[in-house]
Amino acid sequence: MEHETVKRINELIDELKVNDEKEALKYERRPKEPREAMDELVKIGRPAVKPLLELLKNTSRYSCIYATKVLGEIGDSAAVQPIIDAFSSEGFLDAFAELADDYDQPVSALQRIGLPALEPTLTFFKKKRDEDSDIGIYQALRILAGIKDEKSFKALVDMLSHPDSEVQINAAESLGKYGDKRAVEHLKDLLENVDVRDYVAEAIRKLVSTQEYRKILAPYVLKRLESFSSEISQNLRNLEYAHEYPPHFEGDQAEELNAIALEQKIQESVENLLDKTLELGVYEAVIPDALKKELNRKLWKVRGIWERFKLEHEEEIDIINGRVPAEVVRKTTKSYKGLASPSSWGPQPKLDELRTKIWEWLKNQDFLVTKEYSHLWARKGTKHSRKGCYGAVLKDDERGRTWGLVHFNLWGKGWSQKETEKFTKSFWEYTEEIAAVLVVKKKLQIQTVKD
Repeated sequence: MEHETVKRINELIDELKVNDEKEALKYERRPKEPREAMDELVKIGRPAVKPLLELLKNTSRYSCIYATKVLGEIGDSAAVQPIIDAFSSEGFLDAFAELADDYDQPVSALQRIGLPALEPTLTFFKKKRDEDSDIGIYQALRILAGIKDEKSFKALVDMLSHPDSEVQINAAESLGKYGDKRAVEHLKDLLENVDVRDYVAEAIRKLVSTQEYRKILAPYVLKRLESFSSEISQNLRNLEYAHEYPPHFEGDQAEELNAIALEQKIQESVENLLDKTLELGVYEAVIPDALKKELNRKLWKVRGIWERFKLEHEEEIDIINGRVPAEVVRKTTKSYKGLASPSSWGPQPKLDELRTKIWEWLKNQDFLVTKEYSHLWARKGTKHSRKGCYGAVLKDDERGRTWGLVHFNLWGKGWSQKETEKFTKSFWEYTEEIAAVLVVKKKLQIQTVKD
């Protein structure tokens, strides 16, 4: 090989490492790929294969993805086993499993290489099947779906009888992509299985005409429509209930929490409705594949907007769902005899009074305090230096008719150990002082339930 060519290949390989300063998973958004360098390496061809294979060892870095794409376009059979090894490694799975476009690159590369990739893939498939490795089987089936050969077809069909329904689903999807109409007779046998029916139906739909599809699915349509009807009706009821029974926060940040809680309920209902409407259209074959792909893309865009909303309001959503938003720095629960009324139903004046006093005490400590039924949420500081407090005052059904529970959690990154100890001590001293007054003449009995 000429010295200048070697030098240029090494320069281009370095350009493929442009986004390797950190692991792929740590990027907030997908970085721009070095497309010009990749195209030039494809033109150079076989002389670039060996240095490209070295990049496959960096399985958690983007250079591995770029090298895989280039090797697939070059089409050299020497790349097959190294690509399989990289694709099936834990490092690659950890880095790219949640990044669909990147995770699919080794599959696409091996399918471009074609028949030279068949036997190594079948060997990998047999090994993972013997190990009963679901992930390995999925990976192999996805590759085989794009390599046209009787051995590929047989391997895909054989997995329809696998005892694991997830493997059956993957095999059905792969047969739909493989595109051989002979698969329909094998797929039809799985239509009685409600766990895999929808996936099998979609695979069949890709292999036959709409008329044939509807004829095959006719015995199952009415039952599936009943299911869709029930699910869509429930989603509509959830949307209605979101307005009829709005969140019930009171206090300093009630307006904000109520608004976020309502928006979350509406988002969930609308997302489920969109999902079911799309599923119904696909199941009835009135939405063609191209339109389904476009609608799915738009639905994912909408989901992305909602996910950003949830991420922005993560702390508030945790509170709305009754979860402590950050790691707990102190958690204590105590029970007091004589605070609760004997009746399981009706007013609990002493518990209500204690809750109000705790609310006022937290306000005096400069917290913004919000209440939801028996629960108190107190916050001050920014999200990154939050001092948070959760309290709940309610009847203790496990200890007797008149026992009342007080839960107390400190959470957030703003608490130092010294502050935690001092604040906790002050809280329980105040709570027990008020509890003693409320119990009146009776001697206050206290049990620490959890500390």
